[in-house]
Amino acid sequence: KKQKEVQEKKQKEVQEKKHNYYIKMNAEMNAEHDDGTKLEARSFSLPSRQKLDNLAALDTRVRRAEDAVRLAENEKSIEPLRAKAELAQLVGTLDKLEGEIDGVTTMDIASGRNSARHYRKALHARLEAIRDHATELYTALDQQILLMSHTEKETLTKMEEDNAAEEQEENKIVNDDEENESLNKIEEEADDEENES
Repeated sequence: KKQKEVQEKKQKEVQEKKHNYYIKMNAEMNAEHDDGTKLEARSFSLPSRQKLDNLAALDTRVRRAEDAVRLAENEKSIEPLRAKAELAQLVGTLDKLEGEIDGVTTMDIASGRNSARHYRKALHARLEAIRDHATELYTALDQQILLMSHTEKETLTKMEEDNAAEEQEENKIVNDDEENESLNKIEEEADDEENES
């Protein structure tokens, strides 16, 4: 129950943040396009809200891509091979994201058209910055790995494999704990139902 309450609370917070963002975006659009008088933020139509929700979901994925580049940059001196592999994978993700952002059309909406267009443009600009940073970092890692001796590469590969194995083991333990907790809850509920009968 607690976990469900926490999830519901988080969902409400996310919805509230989205709503506040739309109001702010709309107010900015109104201020930009009116004759100088400040208009109250109006609500968006359902189709406009859906488009903006889609863009907000893509925004979250763009933020994750930004985090991934920062992580790769932090790992470059410790685990350059892993960082390079993650960057290569990220470039594919960026291409897919770009297509999905382009897929959010604005011709079929009215109330949120300007907001959606500006949002889309901002997401594209962020993607381009991520791509430039990732490409720069990838090139630097390529040079760093090229300059390593064969022994250093073998040692790094072994370290990265060990780290990956440790992560996998930790994830297995967490999953086992969650599974045991779920089974315990089911047993408790069954006992409660039996006691009620």
